[in-house]
Amino acid sequence: MPLNATGWMQARMAARRLAGAGIDAIWSSPMQRALDTARCVAETLNLQLVVVAELAERNWGALEGKSRALRAQVTSLPDGETFDQFRERTLRGLACIVASAAPLVVAHSGTYRVLIDRLGLPERAAPVANSLPLRLRQDMTRAGAWMSEEV
Repeated sequence: MPLNATGWMQARMAARRLAGAGIDAIWSSPMQRALDTARCVAETLNLQLVVVAELAERNWGALEGKSRALRAQVTSLPDGETFDQFRERTLRGLACIVASAAPLVVAHSGTYRVLIDRLGLPERAAPVANSLPLRLRQDMTRAGAWMSEEV
């Protein structure tokens, strides 16, 4: 699904917010909305963009496009990915990014949830808004701890 006018406006706003963030590489999901957003940021910041297939949204199979409430009721996805399969794939994709000192990952809410869980961060009380730049960094006041903050 392509970005609509609001999505393009959000992508441009994110690019402006990220202009002074010191990003050195952009990694993106291949899904169209994420990729369009990543391209907008890459053009604005004059950075190379790398597409990582493993960062795609979860494959819901026959439940694709259905409500979150309906998907939560289903225990088996024979034609889609289980959460464990999605998490493993996502972590493989994120492992490609470690070599970058200041990467930007443009992906999806599920990708974000997998990452913050891996880092031991609590899930945000409110959903993350579309195209909201978040910085994940080590908390220097607590050894080994991570924190999430808006850019």
